[in-house]
Amino acid sequence: MIRIEVVSPHVEERSGIKDGKNWLIREQSAYAFVLDPEGNPAKYPVACSIMLEKNDRPYQPGFYTLDPRSIYVGDFRRLELGRLKLLPESGPARKAA
Repeated sequence: MIRIEVVSPHVEERSGIKDGKNWLIREQSAYAFVLDPEGNPAKYPVACSIMLEKNDRPYQPGFYTLDPRSIYVGDFRRLELGRLKLLPESGPARKAA
């Protein structure tokens, strides 16, 4: 399973208007512990962003894994990754939205 570390509860927000519609992007910085091309743990985690919905509370600092509900079977029975949700590795590290 992919391990994600959130180091700060800070959320970056960008918003604007496009084609007469308001838009809002909320994201939180994190680090993903991924594998190298040979399947070994990479030497260093990789900086990444976790998208948050409008009313989602920020993830608190700590270690997380992907919530299985982020993965689903889409059209033509293809396995797909939806909106990323994280689960704390141990104990509740995030308050419910």
